[in-house]
Amino acid sequence: LRENQLMAHRVINDLEVESGIRLNHKEILEEVGQITGHIRVILGGNVKEMAAAVAQAKLMGLEIKEIISISKNLLDFESAISAELEAELLTGKQLNLEKARLAALTGDEKTLMEEVKKNAGSLVEFGKMNVLQQEALAKAMGMSVDTMSDMLFQQDVAGRSVEQLRAAGEEE
Repeated sequence: LRENQLMAHRVINDLEVESGIRLNHKEILEEVGQITGHIRVILGGNVKEMAAAVAQAKLMGLEIKEIISISKNLLDFESAISAELEAELLTGKQLNLEKARLAALTGDEKTLMEEVKKNAGSLVEFGKMNVLQQEALAKAMGMSVDTMSDMLFQQDVAGRSVEQLRAAGEEE
């Protein structure tokens, strides 16, 4: 048990160094302890993999259950591809979610999250879209508009100091 905790802390520390963002270790370890069923199977029951997946999700402003939901939505190939084409048509944005779908199929949650992040764009871009465009883009990514908005907001403020946010005009 203690060895697993130390391993999980090392994984989280590595992600903190890589991202430059501090994470709440206790919160991540608690969430890892609650992983059961299919999610545990997908992550191989490996504490290191579970800690990495939960920490990666937190860095994106999501919960591991939301990542699994995104994965499942992307694996509904007919609907996912249709949603991707609709989003491209409405937004004029070129999406490429093939790697995300492959990652979802193989249970590679880290690559899945990276691909979703790469295709999602920025909070500013998302904010400039109309409601239909936002809904289409979120659906193409396998999530709700609220989830996507929260994810983009978290990514926008993550790793920036209060002074940097204020300088960028983001007093709130």
